[in-house]
Amino acid sequence: MGLLKRLLTFSILVMAFKAGAQGLIVGEKRGYLSSVEDEENLIVYEIYFPKQTKEEEQFIKVLFDPKISKEIKQNYENTFGRTETEQNYYQPNQFDEVEYEPGVRLSAEEDLKRQKQYGEYMTSRLVEYHVDKYTKTNPKLKEVYEVKDQLSNMQLKTEAGYGLNFHYSISGNYFDFNLSNPFALKAKLILQMDQAKFGPTRVYERIVEFGYDLTKKFNVSTYYKTEDGVVSLVTTKQINPALSTSITASTYVREEGVSLRERLLLFGVSYTH
Repeated sequence: MGLLKRLLTFSILVMAFKAGAQGLIVGEKRGYLSSVEDEENLIVYEIYFPKQTKEEEQFIKVLFDPKISKEIKQNYENTFGRTETEQNYYQPNQFDEVEYEPGVRLSAEEDLKRQKQYGEYMTSRLVEYHVDKYTKTNPKLKEVYEVKDQLSNMQLKTEAGYGLNFHYSISGNYFDFNLSNPFALKAKLILQMDQAKFGPTRVYERIVEFGYDLTKKFNVSTYYKTEDGVVSLVTTKQINPALSTSITASTYVREEGVSLRERLLLFGVSYTH
């Protein structure tokens, strides 16, 4: 019995020596601190991003080509906010009920549902887009694509350089009207409907958009939501391919609307790794 006690004591001393050598206190768990004063010096690595293989990079480039990436990004901004700063401003936590684009007051649980619906839209849009690309280049299915294209898209042009491009998104369930003009001014009207339903439904929001590129890297755009009664002005400047700055200003033109009545001014810097 005495030998067993001596062996147990020796084992505890060895464990304590190892823990001390590793900078741990006896009874302390790795990742936990014995003092909050040491927390400011703690370096935490929460997420590790594995390097993508060349095959994975090529697959992503094919799946998200520039055309579909631009469309999905614009739809995301119409839903969650025009800039990364605005999206973060409206992002709820577990204790909040917040309002964010396009003007619906949400709890954290409802926000997750909203993101899930957007994920479903993005998946269905990717499938639709690549099926269209396949049928467009397949001689046996090309007629099917042409019928769908005629139902979803329409173009009207004048000799003066003006034109109206009409598009209906089956996956997103919205109408998109673009006015082309000789002044390189972006003019668009979006009629948003319920994405969870198939086919045109009641329009719950109309977004009027005007935008102009002052330079190749500096853009000014304004948005007016007619149902909500909110006007916003967004300026963005691309510093380099990874870094951009933005200023977002918004206000309301009616005392009543879907979203919270507030005047907002946001300055932001966005870095894409």
